[in-house]
Amino acid sequence: MSRIILGRISTFYFLLETVHMIDYYQVQKQEQRKRRKLKTLAVVYFVLLVIVAGGVIYFLHSPLSQIKGVSVTVDSQDNALEESILKIFNKNIGEKNFVEKLLFNDKNIFSVLLKRKGISQTLSEELSLIKETSIRVDLFARTVDISATVRQKFGLWCYKNNFSSDTSASSTDNSIQASCFWFDRDGVAFVEGPDTEGQLIYKVVDIYNSPVQLGQKLLDQNSIDNITAMFNFLENSGLGYKTIYLSEPKLEEAHTDLSIAPVIYFSLRNNPTYALKAFLESKLKLLKAGYIDLRISNRIYYK
Repeated sequence: MSRIILGRISTFYFLLETVHMIDYYQVQKQEQRKRRKLKTLAVVYFVLLVIVAGGVIYFLHSPLSQIKGVSVTVDSQDNALEESILKIFNKNIGEKNFVEKLLFNDKNIFSVLLKRKGISQTLSEELSLIKETSIRVDLFARTVDISATVRQKFGLWCYKNNFSSDTSASSTDNSIQASCFWFDRDGVAFVEGPDTEGQLIYKVVDIYNSPVQLGQKLLDQNSIDNITAMFNFLENSGLGYKTIYLSEPKLEEAHTDLSIAPVIYFSLRNNPTYALKAFLESKLKLLKAGYIDLRISNRIYYK
């Protein structure tokens, strides 16, 4: 009886091991099929990727992606400036690194999309007359429209750093050579200008600082804003002054012609607009003064 039982148990374990072996082989075959399928898919995807990439590169190098036309519009209608803008644009489009040469042809409309921000920055850096640029790309028409806004002349900034320490020379010595630049309301020097005489144009005479490069700000924005306010004060006061002289930089001050009374003293740190109403109300009395001091905010001193 025990032999029969032992024989049946042995048969049961044999059958169980056989089932396990069958399952193991089936799992192995399934994994092999999965690996073959993944390899096949990888090859297919790689081939598709190569085909797509090749098609894209072919398209980007074909006439279908080449710029048809570039138009330049400047609000001042300056033909010479328009030509300069177009020249810089073509130069930037023509300059390519290795990847760009691989992807794009010489005048590719898509490369303009990628580089237009840099082109705008280059235009502002190389052409100081330009204040803002806008580059619009039409992919369907394959055209590029460049619009530029030029800086407007607000006044002249004249450097006369050969003067002696006697600032009164600034209104009497005409023999000193000056470097003058037109600047806009943002305080950016953008083009060379004449050393004018008289009181027809807003003019700053700077006898201490060295000339800045075109396209750079003359002073910090707060000082520029206050200088603009000084000119507005002088314009609205009826004094007829349009020239101011900067004092030593550490003083952060300015004044009108020292030889013409009343001399107006300003601070580059303060906006003098606060004093206009009081000046106009007491104008007859103040015109008899030797000087009017507006260097302290909300105060008017005269003598």
